[in-house]
Amino acid sequence: MAKSVRQKLVLFFLAGAVASEEEREAIAEFDGDEYRVMFRNASFVNEGDTIEKFDLVAGAVPDNYARAAEAQGEPAEPINGAEDEAAKAAKAEEARKKAPPAAPAGQGGAWGGGAKPAGWKPNA
Repeated sequence: MAKSVRQKLVLFFLAGAVASEEEREAIAEFDGDEYRVMFRNASFVNEGDTIEKFDLVAGAVPDNYARAAEAQGEPAEPINGAEDEAAKAAKAEEARKKAPPAAPAGQGGAWGGGAKPAGWKPNA
């Protein structure tokens, strides 16, 4: 009976929705029976998210996964330029979350649009 070999689970973080040529080349390095590669879009990973179990991380690795990999003794394997794109995407997402919500069009208060009727005086 052949001994079963456990595959290493690799979380490969893409800088966008589709792998770039450089990312595809890096993904090819994990070809073979030794690895099981799972893909994640790095721009959807937030700092406070729960860390998935993994053996290795690669690609545009978010900071929280890079720290977790270091703690496991398996440093992240970033791709040149990919971490820059992921960092930009993460910063843009964070800025979007911090921005105040825009008021829906046509809702400016009791008078609609924010304009007061002619002759209106406050507390009169």
